[in-house]
Formats: sequence, C-alpha cells, structure tokens
Amino acid sequence: MYLMSQTDKEVLADVMTKLKAMFPTITTPDRIIITRWASEENVRGTYSFKKVGRDSFSDDGEQLRMPVKNVWFAGEATAGESWYGTVNGAYASGERAANGILEVLSATWYKSLNWWPFSNTV
Repeated sequence: MYLMSQTDKEVLADVMTKLKAMFPTITTPDRIIITRWASEENVRGTYSFKKVGRDSFSDDGEQLRMPVKNVWFAGEATAGESWYGTVNGAYASGERAANGILEVLSATWYKSLNWWPFSNTV
C-alpha cells in the first residue's frame, strides 16, 4: 500500500533508484502510466479466488468466458482452473477472446462474399 500513497513522480523516483542499482546506464522514461488498482472504485484491487467448500469455481469461470451475442469477456476470472487470479490468466484470456472475435469477423467476411465452404456452421 506504500506505493498507493505516493505521487507518480515519487513512484518513478523509487523505481528508477532500484533499476539504476541493477542497470546503471538505464535512462528515465519520458512518460509513465501508473495504475492504482487497490483504490479503483469499481474493483478495489480484487481478483477471483476459489471459495473454500465451493466446487463449481471452474464452472463459474466457464460461464463467465462465454460470449453473449457480440460481447466477449476476458479477465483472470475467465482463465480457467489453473490461471485464475493471475496476470498470466488475464493476458491469456484476452488473447482467447480476441481470437474468438477474429474468428467471428473472418466468418462474417467470408459469408459477405457469398462463399462459405462449411455450409451453415457459423
């Protein structure tokens, strides 16, 4: 929580002190973006977790990752049993959703040409 109370300039100074100790020739970036996840009013730094005694957690994630019409969902909670609650899970689920969207857009494009070799499967 220490970083949450610092200004962007203070965070940058702390990070650069540590980086310069490891990489003496590193230069300071000309711009930065710092998120303060714990103070974000809609999430307050939360992430998904498996509640003790609840066996359907993987089913919940499976339901969350199902697209609803043209809306696709991503995030660590949709990443599956082994990656929930992690940045890797969030990243992988974003790739999964993006690939799904690309598949649908590609299918739509092919159908617009009145040429679709796979009957009406999409």
